[in-house]
Amino acid sequence: MISEKELERIKGTMGMRTYGKLFDIKGQLMTIFNELYDMNIDTELDTQEAKNQVIRALNSVRDLMEETINE
Repeated sequence: MISEKELERIKGTMGMRTYGKLFDIKGQLMTIFNELYDMNIDTELDTQEAKNQVIRALNSVRDLMEETINE
């Protein structure tokens, strides 16, 4: 049987793994956003909706990261 202390340690480890994965996703989204910004300058294409979607995704990841920390 798993003790309460072991259970908390497992939950903490899983939380940090989840946080790490979310941190990586956040970095990938920022890269995409920056590439869209560069594309807008270089080609004068309207990338505003794509940028808005990336921002919404970043906000969702941030919220999940905060939930992971607060667990």
